[in-house]
Order: sequence, then C-alpha cells, then structure tokens
Amino acid sequence: MTPSAEAMPYAAKWLLHSALPRKPLEKLASRLGLKYLGTRLAAVPSEEIADALIERWAEPEVRLAITSILDRSLPDERPLVERADGLQEVAREVLRDPDKDRLGGFIWALARSPRLEAQALAAGLIQTFDRLSLEDEATFAHVLAEEMTSERAEAAAELKGVRQALRRSERERERLAHRVSQQHTRLADLEARVMALADERRALEQEARALRRREQQAKDAIEARARLEAQIAQNGGELAALRARLQVLEEERRGLLGDLEEMSRWLHRPPGRREGPDLLVGVFMDGENLLYSARAAFGTDARVSLSRVVKAAASGRMLARAVAYVGRLPVEGNWEPLQPTLTAPAFPYRIRHNTPVRREGALWTGNWDVGVAVDILTQAGGLDVIVLATGDGDFLPLLSYCKRRGFRVEVMAFTGSDSSILAIAAHAYRDLGPEVLWAGGREAQAGQ
Repeated sequence: MTPSAEAMPYAAKWLLHSALPRKPLEKLASRLGLKYLGTRLAAVPSEEIADALIERWAEPEVRLAITSILDRSLPDERPLVERADGLQEVAREVLRDPDKDRLGGFIWALARSPRLEAQALAAGLIQTFDRLSLEDEATFAHVLAEEMTSERAEAAAELKGVRQALRRSERERERLAHRVSQQHTRLADLEARVMALADERRALEQEARALRRREQQAKDAIEARARLEAQIAQNGGELAALRARLQVLEEERRGLLGDLEEMSRWLHRPPGRREGPDLLVGVFMDGENLLYSARAAFGTDARVSLSRVVKAAASGRMLARAVAYVGRLPVEGNWEPLQPTLTAPAFPYRIRHNTPVRREGALWTGNWDVGVAVDILTQAGGLDVIVLATGDGDFLPLLSYCKRRGFRVEVMAFTGSDSSILAIAAHAYRDLGPEVLWAGGREAQAGQ
C-alpha cells in the first residue's frame, strides 16, 4: 500500500510554510521556476509560495524536489512511526517535546506512512495547529475589542461627568445666576465636542470598513494576477514549442527544396563527357553484396578492402564522391566491426550503415537498395561518371534512368555472383578479383 495521494501534498504544503525556513523555501521556488510578475520572490508570503508549489505537485520534478528538501530539512521519524502500535500515544509524546523540527519530522513521517490511520493522524495534527493559530488570532481580536470598550467607557464616564456638572450648575443656578450664561456656553461647547467626537468615530468606522473592503479586493486582485501570470507562462512555453516545431518544419522544407533543386539539375543537365582525366567520378558501393560475393568466390574468410575498390573505380580519373553502404554482424553476442572490414588509415569514402536483419536462417544483412538509389538521385547531379559496385540486378532500372539522363554508367562486381543483365546495361563492366581483397584476411585463390 502506498501513501495517500492527498496526505502527502496536504502535509507538504503545511510544512513548507510552517516548518521550512524562509531562505530554503525561496531557493526551492527559484529553482523550480516560480515567478511573480512585478514582485520580488522575497516579498511574497511563505504561505502563497507553498500554495503555488503544491499546485504543481502532479509534476514529477516538482514533487521530487519538495520531497527531497523536506527529507533533508526535517529529522527522519519514520522508524518511530513504523514501530509504534499506538500512534496516539506517540503523538502525545512528540507534542510534549518542545523541539519544533522533531514535530515537523513526525508529521512528515505520518503523511508518508502507508497506514491510513497514520495519514489521518497527520491531517488531524495539522488541522489542530491551524485551529490553534486561528484561536490565537481570535484572542488578539478580543483584546482589541476590550480596549475599544474601555475607551468607550472612558468617553461615557466623561459624558457622565459633564452631565453631573450640569446638574450641579442647575442647583447652583440661583446663587450663581451671574455665571449662568458662562456655564451654558461651556455646556454647549462640551456637547458640540461630544457630537464632533461621535461624528469622527462614525467616520473612522466607515473608513475602517472601506479599508477592509479594499484589502479584500487587493487580495482578490493578487490571486487573479497570479493565475494570469501562470497562464501567461504556460502560453509562453506553448509558443516556444510551436516556434521550435516551425523551425524544424522550415529546415525540412529547405531540405526538400534542396532535393527538388538537385532533381531539377538532374532533369536539365547536359550529357556527361565520356573521356578525359578530369572526368568527375562518383563511386557507390553496395558493401553487403560485395562482402558475400567475395566470400562466395574466395572463401568464407575473405574480406573486401573498399579503399582498393574505390581506387580501381577511379582509374586515374578525378574522384568526386564515394559512399560505402554497409551493415553489422552479431558474433556470439558481440558486434563485429563495420562490415566489410575497413583498414585504410584515412578512408577515401563516406560510410553509411544500418541495423541488419536476419535472412535465410543465420545470415544477417543490411539492405541498402532504396538508400543507394535515393543518394544517387539526389547527390550525382554534378558527376560525369557513376560507378556502381554491386552484382545486384535490382539496380537495373536505376542504371537505365541514369543513362537516359546523360551519365556514363559503369558496373564493378565479383565474377560468378554478378547479374549479367547489369553487365549488358552498363557502358562499361569490370570483374573484381583478389586485388581488392583485404590483406588482413585469409585470401583464397580464384580456383578454390
């Protein structure tokens, strides 16, 4: 049984603003990207920061960060919770302990416990502490009310004294007749002062009510602003993702335009030259076909040196491009080097390889037919001669297409494993022999 999905965030929210120091809380909020538009994080109350973090509890990164900082900041009381049979007695013992950190660790251990009674006890303790906090606030308000009552009593006592003075003046009216006018004036002044004080008090009460309304409106505005900022941040992230996607699409569009431009050069290129040492030659080698053809002709230990194949294909002409298309073979659970084995210290060609597939039992091969055709159609626009090193007859339509577009097409393959139709379709054909085998392998003679 796992801890309740509600007990942990409820306890984490309370501990973040009541048990966690202010500075670690601000660092956590800053690290998780919590921002308040127009307000420094240091000016935001701890309870609002905790609320904002818990609202993102569903995010794994946020949940892990909150759990980690509480684990580091609070003592680990999980052994006490797991061993205890009576959680109520343990809770009373911890409450009698004045250590605030231990109390926070105990509540955190209860919230993370798989026992439902432990989770319920954690929630009850938090509610109890919140209720005690509210009672403290109510006590403070009651003290303020008593002070106001005392001030009112003093004002009433003062008014009572004025009235007593009036009664004394009335009793002395006969013997103090010459001072009646003065007393009446003084009485009028006092009554005016009392009325002014009453009017001022009513005005102050109205102003206090207006200030409380403004305070509530300000809180509502702050909450609305926080929600708006969160929405703006979310929209900003979505906009950035859309821009990144548009950039990727734009790059794909430019690549497609480049391919279309290359194809256009294909369609409108003049016929290639047929002679001269400055002819531009492109060599495209079907490595898998060459490897298995060499093994069929010269033995299973034969290896092909693609560098020698490239040299034989160039024949003293200018080599413009050479690409080898190869796969990889698994041997006893390990991967052999790239096949065919490449031994030249600086390869005069580019290597392309893919994940091989099993064919005909234990035979592994990487099929590059479509890849070879696509590369020739998109990369051979500036060449005069295309040399295709393979014995695979599936390339006949590609050879025919290149010939119609004005290229000189030559084919190279091992004797006995080549397709005769390629030799007939090409402008020139050359048999490969032991001279292109890799010297590091055991070479077989042609008659074996």
